[in-house]
Amino acid sequence: MKHTKSYHEGHPNPQGYRPDFLLLNGKWNFLFDDEDVGLSKKYYENFPKTKLIINVPYAYESPRSGIEDKSEHNVLWYQKSFDYEKKKDIVLLHIEKSDYLTKVWLNGNYVGEHKGGYDAFTFDVSKHLVKGNNSLVIRVYDSKDARQPRGKQTWKATPFECFYHGTSGIYGDVWLEEVDAVYIKCFILTPIAKERKLKVKALFSEESIGAKFTINATFAGKNVAKHEYSRV
Repeated sequence: MKHTKSYHEGHPNPQGYRPDFLLLNGKWNFLFDDEDVGLSKKYYENFPKTKLIINVPYAYESPRSGIEDKSEHNVLWYQKSFDYEKKKDIVLLHIEKSDYLTKVWLNGNYVGEHKGGYDAFTFDVSKHLVKGNNSLVIRVYDSKDARQPRGKQTWKATPFECFYHGTSGIYGDVWLEEVDAVYIKCFILTPIAKERKLKVKALFSEESIGAKFTINATFAGKNVAKHEYSRV
């Protein structure tokens, strides 16, 4: 999407670009928890010193992850340290893709969880961020249980009727974004060519009630439509 005005190099979501963000992709500490002891041993507070290094956002099965382990591991742990100094009150953690049950901690504090393997999700981590060094820990559970909703993932011992291997854990961008209290969470643009109209559907933050918004549509560098309304 480099031809769009909203494109900015390094931003994981060009259509929803806002300037205050931090991409957390790259090297993360990583380990397999085949005995499923990480929760009882509180890995989210003290991540084990013996670990692997994984290149997020690539699944551990893939070569570009730096691990390329094709064997099955149901429980995965990730840890990333980063320095941060927030400018705004609200900081969002975005995880674009993670398969299947994802739990998140920041500086030892439980942030939340998400179930699913194919949709992006977001947590407000504002109250858990500290000035300076922060520790983000993510636990992902995935299995071949046939009852678990899946797309083309296999539930058998080896892949079948496809030429690729399964994908587990984080396989999408992980990033932080700062927003104001009044902000757009997401939007959908639907063109109606026959009527020469553009349908805009947006989801706003709870604090947006009463705020005024303006939508400007441009074509070939020229303003072609403008609409103002209040959030009710």
